[in-house]
Amino acid sequence: MEFDFDSSTIRPEFKVVLDNLGRALKGPLKDAVIKIVGHTDSIGDEDYNQALSERRAQAVAAFLRDRHGYFYLLTEGRGEREPIASNATAEGRQRNRRVQFIRVGTFSINTGRSNAMVVVGNESLTFHFFSNFHQ
Repeated sequence: MEFDFDSSTIRPEFKVVLDNLGRALKGPLKDAVIKIVGHTDSIGDEDYNQALSERRAQAVAAFLRDRHGYFYLLTEGRGEREPIASNATAEGRQRNRRVQFIRVGTFSINTGRSNAMVVVGNESLTFHFFSNFHQ
């Protein structure tokens, strides 16, 4: 999925791709924890490109949350550090303005107790939910 120059706006033709992904995340991939990684071309300041790559990842995550109600998403920006094509050509720069999706773990809820576990690689995190809050 690619972006226009200096933009984190999702292009209309890629909304269909995200809708398909959103349906998969609510179906066969419903327990997946997905990392969305944003990238840029090398035009411009490195710090600016880092922030732009973060905005791209966040825009895609917001789309999936808002449109499909999927919340097991992590975002990361990698700026211009990981090109997949040459930045010497317009075509290569276009290919580098992208996001990628990486399944980094699974999410499960133990219905017998008030906790949830996220397993990422070989590490796991447990979250505890409390039904009664006292002020």
